[in-house]
Formats: sequence, C-alpha cells, structure tokens
Amino acid sequence: MSTQNLLDKKSGQSADSAWGNGDGFRLFRDTLESLAAALVLALLFKTFLIELYVIPTGSMAPTLMGFHKDVVCPQCKTRYKVNASEEFPEATGHGQSSSDESQNARVLGGTCPQCGTTAYLGKDNVDNVDYRSYSGDRILVAKYNYLFRQPKRWHVTVFRYPAKAQVNYVKRLVGLENETVRIQNGDVFVRKDGETDFVIQRKPLRELNSMLQLVHDTEHAIPEWDSRGYPSAWQADEDSNAVFDNNKTFATSLKNPTTVTEWIHYRHIVPSSEECLKLAAGALPSTAVTAKPMLITDFTSYNSGLVRNSQGMRRQASDFIAVREQHDGKKVVRDYQCYRDPDYMGLNWVGDLAVSFDITTTEKVVPADSGLFVKLVKGGVVFVCKIDLRTGDAELSIEGMEDVFEPVHGKTNVKGESCHRVMFMNIDEELRLCVNGKEVTFNRPARYDSLIDVENRMRRDRSPTELDLRPISIGVRGAEVTIARMKVQRDLYYLAANDNDNSWMCDLLNSPFASYLGETEQHNRNILSSQEFFKYFGKTKQVDFKVGHDEFLMLGDNSPMSKDSRLWTRDGIPAPVPRELLVGEALLVYWPHGLPLPFVPLNIIPNVKQMRFID
Repeated sequence: MSTQNLLDKKSGQSADSAWGNGDGFRLFRDTLESLAAALVLALLFKTFLIELYVIPTGSMAPTLMGFHKDVVCPQCKTRYKVNASEEFPEATGHGQSSSDESQNARVLGGTCPQCGTTAYLGKDNVDNVDYRSYSGDRILVAKYNYLFRQPKRWHVTVFRYPAKAQVNYVKRLVGLENETVRIQNGDVFVRKDGETDFVIQRKPLRELNSMLQLVHDTEHAIPEWDSRGYPSAWQADEDSNAVFDNNKTFATSLKNPTTVTEWIHYRHIVPSSEECLKLAAGALPSTAVTAKPMLITDFTSYNSGLVRNSQGMRRQASDFIAVREQHDGKKVVRDYQCYRDPDYMGLNWVGDLAVSFDITTTEKVVPADSGLFVKLVKGGVVFVCKIDLRTGDAELSIEGMEDVFEPVHGKTNVKGESCHRVMFMNIDEELRLCVNGKEVTFNRPARYDSLIDVENRMRRDRSPTELDLRPISIGVRGAEVTIARMKVQRDLYYLAANDNDNSWMCDLLNSPFASYLGETEQHNRNILSSQEFFKYFGKTKQVDFKVGHDEFLMLGDNSPMSKDSRLWTRDGIPAPVPRELLVGEALLVYWPHGLPLPFVPLNIIPNVKQMRFID
C-alpha cells in the first residue's frame, strides 16, 4: 500500500471517495442550509427588527435631507442646503426624467439664511465651484419599537402611505389616538376626547434642538459690510461704554459705572438682493442709511432654490437670474446675478425664538445686583432671564406681569471665573434655559399658557409691535464679561393648511401680501418692516384634525413643502394614519451622502461628521 493510501486510510477518507461516502454532499448541504438560515435571519431582521430607508424628498428638512445641494455662501461662508428633489422626479415618484437635458429641472440658485445672498449654483459659475446634487440621507428604522411600547409624540416615524401601502413615508408624529389636533400660530394644540380645552404641545429638548432653524450667527458676520457702512444686526446702545468688536464679540469692563447695564440688541436686518449684489462688489448701497429691521419669519433656505423648468407653482429661475458679461482683456466672461424669490422669503411671523452665546466671566464682580440679563420679545411682551454672576442663581420672569406670573428660580454654574454656553428660549409658551447643553431645573416649569387672555393682557393672537423689531437683547451689569458666538434661532412653524386652502405659504387670515404669487421682493420687505401692517400678523388661520382609535397624525418638519396629513384629504385620503401602517421609528442617519471626489461624479468617502442619531 502506498504512503498516500496509508495517510488517506489513517485520516478515515480516501482521496477518491470524498463524494462517494456522502461527506462532500453533506458539506454542500451544510453550506446551502447555512446560506438559507442567513437569508431567513436577514428576512426576519428586516421584517421585525431593522429596515434601511432612503429619504427621497425634503419634507423633513432640516432634520432629514432628501435630494439636495450643499452650499457654502460665497459672502459669509455659512453652510446651508437647498432642495434638489425636482432634479430627480423618477426617484421621488413625481414623474419621469426627460431624455432631453434642456428640459430637465435644474436648481440654479439658493439663498443664504444668514446674509441673504442668493448664490448662482449652475455648472458655469465663475468660481468653478462644484455644486453637485446629492441623494438623500439613508436612515436606520427600528421596527421593534412599536411592538413593545406606544408611539410617542414628536418622534420621527416611518409608515406606509395610506393611498399606496407599498410606498414608505417618513414624518414626525404629532397627533396621538383619541384626540383632536389643532394647528394655529405655527404651534400644535391638542384636545383629548372628553375634554373641552386645547392644550399646547411642547417639544422635548432633544427634538426641539433638531427642529430649530438658523436666523443669524455672529460667527458668520461680514465685517467688510459693516466697514462700508451697512448696519449690523447686533448693535450696542449708542451711549454704551462696552466694546462690540468686529460684529462678533461684546465685552464689558469694570471701568464703566458698575450700576449701569450695558446692552446689545439684535435687529433682523437682512440686505435685499440688490443690496447684496452691491455689497459683494465693494459698494455701499444708497439704501444702507435707511435699512430697516424686519420681523423674523419662517424663511427656510432649503426651499429657496431657483429652479429651471420647475413643474410646480414656483416661478422659473430665469425670472430671478440676470446674465452679466464682462471683458477681462482677453475674453468675455459671463457672470450671473441672482435675486431671491419673494414668494419663498418667509411670509409668516415667528415669535418663538432662542438665543445662545458663549459667556466668559471673571472674578471681578462688584455690586450685589451684578448680573447677566437676556430679553426675548414676542407680540410686545418681554420675557426675561437674569443670572446673578456672583452666585449663579437664575430667574425667569415676564416684564409687567409679576402680579399674575411669579418668577421661577433655579441654580446655574455661571459665576466667578468661568466660560459657559448659555441658551435662553421662549418656545411653545414656555421659558427655558440651558447651560452647556443641559437644561436648568427651576422650582416649577416657566409655562405661561395659563395667562393667555387673562384680563386681555396676553392674547394668543396678539400682533407684533415696535418691540418685535428688536426681539433680543443681552445686558451685563457690574461685571467684566465677554460674550461671543451669538446665535439666533427660531422654532419650526407649522402652517395651518388643509384641502380647502390653496395659499399654503401664507397663514394670515387677512394677508397684506394680497396675491403674493408674483409680488416683488421689495413689496414683501416693506410689509415685514412697516408697523402699519403688523396688525395682520397675529391673526392666523387654524385647522383641526380628529384622530380616532389606533390612528396618528403625521407632519413634516419642512411644513410649507411637505405633503403630509394636512393635505391628503385633497386626494380623498383621511388625514390620520392607521396603526397597522406604522413601520417603525427612525433612529440613525447611518449614511448621509458621501463626500465628493474632485472631478469624479462619485460620493463614496464616508461623511462621518453628518452621521447622527435622529431626534
């Protein structure tokens, strides 16, 4: 017997009998069974535990992104995103893309939420910036959540569209079963079955932080515009001894009288399109001396795209883009001047605001009443946060209403020599204070909805006043303090739209914008800055939705551009979503669009910074 046969016999397997004795077949069968088991587990995993989903549209912006363009403002360097869903009708289910490139929709412009500059985003822009369009966020959906607990208000939820069950939608759950949901003044109110009063619904801090939208950030102020004489948004009092350096840092000193409060105030001053173009060219517009502050509105940069061959009611990009030819000595250079679309500049006043800033304090605190003061204005009512810089004690109050609203008190560590991030909010009829991202606990919640209509002093439908043109103030008394990185944000504004309302962009009962489709930018700016028109802004529409047993109401964060529960009845579909159509809760953006490769139409580098949990 050969050595090889001896070895084969010793191992219990001959070289030519592997299949003959069945071991090879068993190996094949085991492999096949393992693959089948893996497939079954994957199907079970997808069916009952986790599912992956791609966001196709911008109905949940800024929380979740559909097809969009990433833009860095050429003037202030603010990063923002512009909806590009119209460029992909075949992917969003809104039609088929044309084979003729000239007939395809293209996003050619977008407006910065910070400085108001409308940038040209076409491929032939003079700076050769690659404004490519990206696909939507890819998210992970937990399907098991609803097997063990009830769905929760404000959670981002994936569900099957009632009219087309094979199509998944993602929205925020705002209405629970057995209640009536009311949308008014941009807020959500609920009346449970058997009750008579509607109660405002407040957002938990995590969800609120994801829904807040940028109004102004001093980190992106443009000092050159100020040096040319254009008024800055933040301004100190004329007789102030404090230093406001480069429109970014506000500093007080104990060289000043310690009994005087040094104030800096925010005014919502956003240059017009014409002013932006002149300022970018290095010139001071003649209108600079008369630049007026405006009401803060529900403007959303994501919706500001100028679209060529738009299929909706939006006007064409050509209405807002002018071609300018310049000779550089050798050739003719074509430049593009963009103007913002006045229909999408925000037509609804938002009084629910938040201001955040870094405060650096020293030990040099002299008087007993030294402190930090922050004021927020809504409808002529002043809401105040005071922090004692010696003890860190915080107090929240309402000016002139001490008899009906007793100030609330809490403890902070904003004292002595330290640096903190402070955020004061007046949102959903509640005052809230955060220090370093953590909410401060008070002796009781600073909620004031019980004061509504008390002796007609704080009506819910009150209109803005002159005070709302200076809606935020920060003051310091008796301390050496530096305040920087001031950021103004606003709450999401839900439009009270339904199937009977075609004016989905404007919520006013009697709109001074008249037939706003087709109005000019300057017309709309005049209305937002002239007090004679302010009487219209507090009186808004309201709409109610009845939610029955095992039903839920879903709204998109991008309210004016979301086809959600409010509008389904136009297609004969009830507004609520039945429980059996709920898929699961959105947990994680596991793959935002990848980072681009230069000169290559691929986005395959992981965008780790944008991977995030969904709130």
